[in-house]
Amino acid sequence: MKLQWFWHFLPCCFLLPVLMPVEAEQHVFDVTIWPENPVVEHGGSLWLNCSTSCQEADARGGLETSLMKEKKDNGSHWAVFQFVNITEWASATECSFSCYGEHKSVQANIMVYQIPEHVMLDPVPIMEVGKAYNLTCRVANAAPIQLLTVTVYKGTEKLHVETFENHTAPEARDIRVTFPITAQQDNHMEEVTCHVALDLRPRGQLLEKTSFSEVLKVFDFRADPHLHTLRYVPASANLSVTCEIAGVFPAEEAQFDLKFAEQRLNASITLSGNTVRAQAQVSSLATGNYQLNCTVSLGPVTKSAVETVHIYSLPQPSLEIHPSEALANNPVTVLCNSSAPEPPSFSLQIQNASGGILASGDEFPLQLNLTAQEEDNGQEFVCVVELEIDGVTMTKHTSATLTVF
Repeated sequence: MKLQWFWHFLPCCFLLPVLMPVEAEQHVFDVTIWPENPVVEHGGSLWLNCSTSCQEADARGGLETSLMKEKKDNGSHWAVFQFVNITEWASATECSFSCYGEHKSVQANIMVYQIPEHVMLDPVPIMEVGKAYNLTCRVANAAPIQLLTVTVYKGTEKLHVETFENHTAPEARDIRVTFPITAQQDNHMEEVTCHVALDLRPRGQLLEKTSFSEVLKVFDFRADPHLHTLRYVPASANLSVTCEIAGVFPAEEAQFDLKFAEQRLNASITLSGNTVRAQAQVSSLATGNYQLNCTVSLGPVTKSAVETVHIYSLPQPSLEIHPSEALANNPVTVLCNSSAPEPPSFSLQIQNASGGILASGDEFPLQLNLTAQEEDNGQEFVCVVELEIDGVTMTKHTSATLTVF
């Protein structure tokens, strides 16, 4: 902006009674501007008083400025000016007087400030324990930056303080302060705020502004969930299922989704320290192979455990001894049978009481022919049906006793 001169003739005596002893041929005078170090908000207005102690009746003075002047008033050896809509961050304002041919001037050191339009913290993600994250505070349109102090608080604890003494530009600008934080369990549900202080003292006020708080959320979910259940279950039985996750934080916030054959189970949740368990029962089981799935979610992390459960049908076998009461040296037939499907999954065995195999095969029924001896009296025969699934053998058995006379 072009500098302007505002001159006026000051004919009488100086309004402010500043009298100084002078000799006949020496004229000592002062030029003052008040306030000398004014502070004004950007876009605001300001009054400046320009005066002199000169005793010359027709001393002339004026104000050189780049600011917009709206009003002025003057008296003997003084003048006041009002400046409006001050938007220059670095303005030049100089008060000058000439007294008995000598010229003197003084400048006003005007500070223009801007209260931050807003102070805000960037949203903080849900944090995983042990990992580093950035807390970012944004201050919009503040000046002078050199006088700003930005403090990041966790509760009442100061996490970070940043100042800008080396920032000499007077203009308003946006600033960003970033502070790294490593997530810990004790950070969970703590409130974080960003506080900004614009310290204009001693020339002006201490202006402060604080952001809305951000609540820190922390989780710890490093282990995988584990399923505890039987993998081979007879169709007539109920299946108990437990899904467990240990070492989680906060344990009470763990979410479980427990499914059997794509059907969601109604699970009960129990807590024990940092271990969480989901338990459920499955009934009315039909034969087949089914997938049991446990999905656990905590914070942004989801983990799953999967097991295949085999539901099988294995009917009780039957054992017949013909005749069950025989005379010594007479023939006896032992029949082992089952209503289970035939091979390759199933097989039959006839065993003695000590587990010795007397006959085996995959033909139904399985027959054992023998000649009764006196020592066979009271002998127990056992019919065993076996079902093999993925190398695992399930069995059922029935026994009967031979009587020999």
